[in-house]
This record gives sequence, structure tokens and C-alpha cells, in this order.
Amino acid sequence: MGLIIFGIVFISGLFLSGRMVYLAHRDHLRRHQIPIPSSGENVESIRVFFISDIHRRTIQIETLSSVEEHVDLVVIGGDLAERKVPLSRIKENLYRLQRLEAPIYFVWGNNDYELDRQKLEELLVTAGVTCLKNESRKVILPDGQRLWLLGFDDPDNSSPIVELLDTPDEDMPVLLFTHRPSAFEEMGAGIADDVDFVFSGHTHGGQIRIFGLGLYTRGGIKTIHETPVLISEGYGYTSLPFRLGTTSECHIVTLKRA
Repeated sequence: MGLIIFGIVFISGLFLSGRMVYLAHRDHLRRHQIPIPSSGENVESIRVFFISDIHRRTIQIETLSSVEEHVDLVVIGGDLAERKVPLSRIKENLYRLQRLEAPIYFVWGNNDYELDRQKLEELLVTAGVTCLKNESRKVILPDGQRLWLLGFDDPDNSSPIVELLDTPDEDMPVLLFTHRPSAFEEMGAGIADDVDFVFSGHTHGGQIRIFGLGLYTRGGIKTIHETPVLISEGYGYTSLPFRLGTTSECHIVTLKRA
């Protein structure tokens, strides 16, 4: 009887492990439509491909090929990689994102600082990626639409960020990219009021949830400071190639004038 019970437990463990590995590599492309309260006449529709927390994974070509829409911006929301991820894999991921034929922006995550910073920065520059490191930038799209991008550095690796940011001098959508959603949550409400939408990741949705419980809440569109915030559950994983109760995901966010 003991051997039978052991066998059942062993087989169940193998099945569960296999299931978690499968979930960690099964991509989901999430599509969101978000109204933005901008009265700027130049704004109709802006489409952003957002991916965060790639970590050790290689982005699947099939997932990128399923993006049929025209994309205006590609944004990497931090943790592009982590310690011991070879630069060749990072380079390949950037090359694959270039398939979307849109400008690529990047904000730093905590795990990105585990790499050789200079080599990573050189690789990003070579790949034509724009880093937003406690910076704000006005962007004019080819069709004339204008928007304002804010990019936060990882708060554990930089000086205070809010004071470093400019605000737009004309009416246009203001998009904030931050690896950690808590960085926006900790902003003063007066400053947060100027932001129309926030892109973030970091939490992995808890990555492994047991009976619905995890270290973090599930991802999705949340409301913080009365502002819609996308908290992605991330594309990759950390520590172990496992997921349970969460999804490996990237996003297409379409922002339309309300």
C-alpha cells in the first residue's frame, strides 16, 4: 500500500511539474482598449506593444507573428534579462521585437542591474532602443499624433524620480512606463493626475499561486490614483521555469480618445 501511495504522489508531482513548465512557456497576447481623456485634436488612436519581465526566455516568433495590427510603439517594461543571461539572447530578443517595425523604448527593472550595465547599454544603443531612465520625452508619430512618455528607473537603483520629470506644454496623452507599479502608487496624487495611463510589470502575478494565493495579486488593469494601470504578469519567470495560476503574457494596448 505504501508503494502505491508513493507512486501516486510521485506521478502527481511529475504531472504538476510538467504542467507548470507548460504554463510558463505558453504565451498569451492580451489586447486592451483604453479610453484616454485627452482633448488634443491630434490624438485618435495609439497602439502600444508592451512586454515586461522577459528574464531568461526567448520571445517566440509565433507570438509576434500573431500581431496583425499596426503598432506605433514597442515598450519593454523592465527585467529584459537577469544575471547569467547571455548578451546573445538579449540581442536576439531585441532583433525579434524589431519585427514589429516600430520604435522600441525600454525602462530598467531591478534584475537588469544584475548584468554588466555598460555592455547592456551598448547593446541597447546598437539595437536602436531608446532608454527612458527617469526621463520624459515628447514623441511625434509618423501620422502626426503627439504623446508624452515618462519613464521611471528602478527605484532601488536611482535617485528620487518625480522631481526629474518635465510635464508637457500642450495637451497630449501622458503615458508612464515603470517596472514597478508601486513607484506610481507612491507618487503624490497631484502629479499622478497628469498621467493618462500606466504600464508596469514586476509582480509576475505572484507567478505561482496555491489555492488562489500568491506573493502578489493577479495582474490586469487596475485603478491607482484614479488612473488606469496595466500590471502585466510578465512574459518570463524567475528562479524556476514554473507558473501556476498565472499566465505568460504580452500586450497590445490601444489608447483611443474618449
